[in-house]
Amino acid sequence: PKLRFHRTVPISRTAACPICLPSLVGWEKSRKKQAEDKTKNFMKLCRYLTFELRILPKTPKNPMLFVLTMFFSIVVLAGALIQAVPIMNLCRKVKQPHRTPISDDQCRPVAVVMSLRGGDPFLEECLNRIIQQDYPDYEIVIALDNENDPAVPYVDRLNDAQHSPRLTKKIITERSKNCTLVNSNYARVVEEIDDRFEFVVFVDADAVTWSGWLRALIQPLIENETIGASSGNRWYTPENGELGSLVRAFWNMGSVIQMAQFRFPWGGSLAIRTDIAKSDEMLQQWRTSFSADAPVFNVVKRAGKKFFFNPHMLLLNSESTNLKTFSNWIPRQMIQGKLYHPKWMPVLIQGIIMAFVFLGALATNFTNLFLGKWVSFCVLGGALTFAWGITCLFFIVMNHVITRRHSELTREVRADWLTVGNILRLPQVSLIALVVCVVALVKVLRIRRIEWRGIAYQIRKPFDIELEEYKPFRQPRADSQYSL
Repeated sequence: PKLRFHRTVPISRTAACPICLPSLVGWEKSRKKQAEDKTKNFMKLCRYLTFELRILPKTPKNPMLFVLTMFFSIVVLAGALIQAVPIMNLCRKVKQPHRTPISDDQCRPVAVVMSLRGGDPFLEECLNRIIQQDYPDYEIVIALDNENDPAVPYVDRLNDAQHSPRLTKKIITERSKNCTLVNSNYARVVEEIDDRFEFVVFVDADAVTWSGWLRALIQPLIENETIGASSGNRWYTPENGELGSLVRAFWNMGSVIQMAQFRFPWGGSLAIRTDIAKSDEMLQQWRTSFSADAPVFNVVKRAGKKFFFNPHMLLLNSESTNLKTFSNWIPRQMIQGKLYHPKWMPVLIQGIIMAFVFLGALATNFTNLFLGKWVSFCVLGGALTFAWGITCLFFIVMNHVITRRHSELTREVRADWLTVGNILRLPQVSLIALVVCVVALVKVLRIRRIEWRGIAYQIRKPFDIELEEYKPFRQPRADSQYSL
């Protein structure tokens, strides 16, 4: 038979090949059926994974709760990982080898100033360490506001034992009512310092140093003329396991990171060039402000110099405290940054975001628990557990790095205060520290009156301070390791 070839024509509603049309229609139906089968199989697999194996939660009846759960889970996990950057950066700086100490010929005259009020727990050890520095040319000036202050016997015993010409004790009775007693003492002493001293160093009574501390603190200022001031910070290593001491030590981890990141000076171990310390601006700020160290940053910056955070000046503090004392102490620390440091707003925003995320996550997860949303509860609970766990791990790592570096510098071996029992309490401690920090932030935003070592101060504006009434200090405890 004769073969017939049909020209391929498009299938349309108006025309079609009568021979090819049945086969094309059958092929089209077959293709659609295969696609529908694939879709059905895929949906069956999704339903199996979702509802049978419980890999994903069922579509919630309350979508807003589901969205909040997913949002807080992601933010908590991201925040826990992001905080690793400044922590690891600080640990890296602390672990860096210390520079070769400057020689005696490079050392320049230094005046060490202390303002004492009350007998701090480790005051005697602090004074003994400072007078035994290996620095060739330095003098110590200790200012007190009352001749019957509990700190006077410590100073007299040291003077009688050492008979050192380096030590000078001053009882300052002319007190300014427009600043704190510490600031009043600093302004008076610095104004009278001899011009031969090129640097002024301020030390707190809780700063337990080592023999090479003064040389290491001054070294950056001698080697770099662009640095106008340098300081370190404190690291708490409480010898007892009281809850307040552990909460303060955990809170201090975040404080150290923020102060290093935003260049907050710490007056417990602070070195300033004498020309800046004796400038009219610095003396005026001391005479009219609440903080002795926070205004230093702005004055140094306006003098055309830089502030340097020295990672090797992290001094260990073994004092103890209780939760009530710590809760009253935090606002006084925070308000100094609020009043005088330009980077206070980033710190405040960071604290608000952290509080919102963690407290919001906890509230959402308790709601999941109350409504029986077990999968959502486990997802957000797992994120919170991971965040708390890694934060506690960072605290353990930082404590190990800082205490080990301190032992290398001081050549002293201390017993590890972070025992297994204290480590197991860290989740509880971290939660309490977060709550106390949030409460302190709220207080700082509206606080107008601060009591500090028995004296109340009215704070109207950053440079409008009023000392209500002077009272000699009364020691609350004798021979105690609790902070005053």
